[in-house]
Order: sequence, then structure tokens, then C-alpha cells
Amino acid sequence: MASSLHELDVDVNAVPAEPIRADPQTATRMGELRQQVAAHPVHDDPQREDLEVWAQRYDDLEAETLRLERHVEHRAGSLVRDFQRIVGVLAELGYVAGGDDDPTPTALGLRLAGLYADTDLVLAESVRAGVLDDLHGPELAAVASAFTYETRLKDPPPVTPPTAAVTERLEAVDAVWQRLAAREDAAGLERSPRPDPGFSDVVHRWAAGEALDRR
Repeated sequence: MASSLHELDVDVNAVPAEPIRADPQTATRMGELRQQVAAHPVHDDPQREDLEVWAQRYDDLEAETLRLERHVEHRAGSLVRDFQRIVGVLAELGYVAGGDDDPTPTALGLRLAGLYADTDLVLAESVRAGVLDDLHGPELAAVASAFTYETRLKDPPPVTPPTAAVTERLEAVDAVWQRLAAREDAAGLERSPRPDPGFSDVVHRWAAGEALDRR
């Protein structure tokens, strides 16, 4: 009832400075609502003010709950869209089959699932392209370090790969990343992290038997 009066923009307890001029239909409705308010058991309840406070709290909580539900629905929708886009990229690359409704990992997809790194898809594509083939131990370790290392320096020093073979393969890894980043951009996805070769020289020396703390 109070909400009905609010819709009519009428203060139940207000005494108007001037007579309210309303059409007969509105005046009749206002009179009915005032009678209903006066007849309501809560109208003369000594705890009416407390009840009004709790009613306001209820309305506030209901509004907050509705806001949170809409936020969750929006987030869920965003997650679904991102998932579908990821599946689309993986399908283009041959890692899943079956479409959005029932994506199933292929043999390549199962191999990808066994990789645990932020750069997992770049690594899988590099392995698939043969970038890591025919490297001896220290060189393989040097190139592989790019998939796990991430510098924390704002301005890292220039990278000096230890051998020409490592330089060539690191350039090939970066080319793989650029192709993948282009696909992710086209799909509206966040880019995979770019492999960082900044630790390759240190890892190469260590894999060759030298100490990591060489001065």
C-alpha cells in the first residue's frame, strides 16, 4: 500500500500547504489507500518505526542481491564466450574436434594437456613445428628456458644467446608466438605470454657443467 502511494508521489503523513487538486479517479484511489494504511495492523504498532527500518533493510538487501545476481550472470556469460573462443582457436590448430557443443581433445590436444606452463600452447606449437629438434643437451635447455623464465626487471639487459643454433631456434620460437598471438587477437582473446629468452645463456652454461654463480 505504501508503495502504491509512493507511485502516486503522495506522502501519507504530510499535511499539504495547499489543497491537492486531483482528478476524481486519483482522489478516490488516494482515499482508498489512506483508509487501507490506517486500517493496517502495523499503523498503530508502537514498534512501527523499527518495522520500517527492517523493511528498508529488506528492500536494500533485495536490491543488492539482484545487482549481484546480474553481475554473476554477466561474468558467467563472459566466461562462456571466452571458453567458446578458446575452443575455436584450439579447433583451428587441431587440438580439439567436435565443435563448441562437444569439444574433444585430439592426439595433439592430449599432448597439450600434459604441458603445465603459461606458455603451454606456444610450447606445443614449437614442438609441433620441430623448433626443438636436433639440439644437444645444453642448447635444448637454453631454448626450453624461454618457456618458463620471466624477467622481473623493467628494463632487462640485451639477450645474448650462447650459440648460433640457440639464436636461430629462439627466433623460431618467437615467430611461433607471433602467429599464435595473431590468432588470439582475431578471436578477441588475451595473448599467450611471450617466451622470454633472458635466462638462456645462464641455463646453457649450467647444462654444460658450469656453476650458476659464475663471476
